Amino acid sequence: MKTKRISWVVFIAAAIIFLGLKISMIEYSASDENTYYKMGQLASEGRMPYKDFFFAHPPLQIYLYAAVFMLFGFNLAILKMLSAGAAVIAAVFVFKTLKEKSEIAAATGTLLFFFTHAILLFTSYPTGTEFVMMFSAAGFYYFYKKRSMASGIMFGLGTITGLLALMPAAAISAWLLLRNIREFIRFMKGFLIIAVPVNAFFLVMSEGAYFTQTITYNLLKPEGVLDAGSVISRVIMRNWLLLAAALTSVFAAKKLSRGVFVPAIIVTLYAALFFYMNTVFDYYFLNMAPYLAILAGLGITGFVNRFRLRKTLAYGAIMIVVIFASYSSYANVAADSTYDFEAAQEAAAYIKENSAENELIFGEDATTPLISLLSERGIALDFADSNDLRFRSGLEDTGKAIEGLRNNVRYFLVRKLDLGDDIKIAYGVGTLREFKDFFEEECEEVKEFETPWNGKVKEYIIYDCG
Repeated sequence: MKTKRISWVVFIAAAIIFLGLKISMIEYSASDENTYYKMGQLASEGRMPYKDFFFAHPPLQIYLYAAVFMLFGFNLAILKMLSAGAAVIAAVFVFKTLKEKSEIAAATGTLLFFFTHAILLFTSYPTGTEFVMMFSAAGFYYFYKKRSMASGIMFGLGTITGLLALMPAAAISAWLLLRNIREFIRFMKGFLIIAVPVNAFFLVMSEGAYFTQTITYNLLKPEGVLDAGSVISRVIMRNWLLLAAALTSVFAAKKLSRGVFVPAIIVTLYAALFFYMNTVFDYYFLNMAPYLAILAGLGITGFVNRFRLRKTLAYGAIMIVVIFASYSSYANVAADSTYDFEAAQEAAAYIKENSAENELIFGEDATTPLISLLSERGIALDFADSNDLRFRSGLEDTGKAIEGLRNNVRYFLVRKLDLGDDIKIAYGVGTLREFKDFFEEECEEVKEFETPWNGKVKEYIIYDCG
């Protein structure tokens, strides 16, 4: 009983600390989250993704944001904490899964999960993957408890949030098919009862655009946008402790094959997929995190038991390493101002004060949606997502888009990074020659905001095209 209480105390304390850290990190950023928040606003107003605006993922994420807009309007703190809450819920299911083995495994695995670098970082700059992670962790727990229908429902919800949820769903369905056909049927019923009607609805309502935007677009993304080797190396270096701890799963008890073998297969499938994909992002690692934490908790406990180590000393040493690595991860995330958008309110205030309510803006995808929300100005062409990959993939016609902007956009927003020595890096559509020619030749630069950053200068430039 005493150990059980301690494990719950550890979990609750970790969750409170985690949420406290998340609150301290709430600030405006130049990141993908702004695109999704803007889409949430549009959905709250009755606009439909895929039909009224482009969206490259399944729909559930932006409808979660839409609920926030309907209840609270644009509230950055609530939107950000929704993602932190998803991580806490995922941690609950990791904890409950591991508690089936031991209280020590539950406490250890949960601590590793909460304070690994990727969890701390990408719940501050939400991408929607944190919701996939939440449903995936829940789905695995119900699979582990042999509640296959509930597991299928959770993975169905995960799949209508992000397609990467299909990987663990496929692994679990294959396991069940080979081991217990009745469980497999129950799993598939739960999965299909969610996935089929939702996907069919948006496919029909969008007249096929749903498939084009969520499948075709992602397959057409060009190679070399990010160096996959650099991304994978960065993920390993930043999340080394969780990855190393997961390797100890070779010491987990054999009788827990459902709890060990299946997570290991899921992690392996994800790793293989990421090596294969044309474009890989750091935040994809979130999909693996619950399974790595489960493997780590089981493995560390198995290691201590296998070698009959003195538990007090062994777990004490482990806790010291975990606390040190956790603090290092937090310090790294807290000190990283790469995504900070310090000039957001100033830029939005300028646009709001110098334009009419019906005038529209356009520009770089990581900043324009936030300026739209803060200034209460719409985005031209309904491009809540103006990602340059839409044009590089060939899915959108650059010339047609620019023609649509003429006489239809008041301000064009450009984001750059000044490296010094007359070297500047542009972002988003500013990297495309056609758009660069448009705003430089047909618009006038009227305002620039600069923020010093690590010996460089972040630049946010407003062009007046009116």
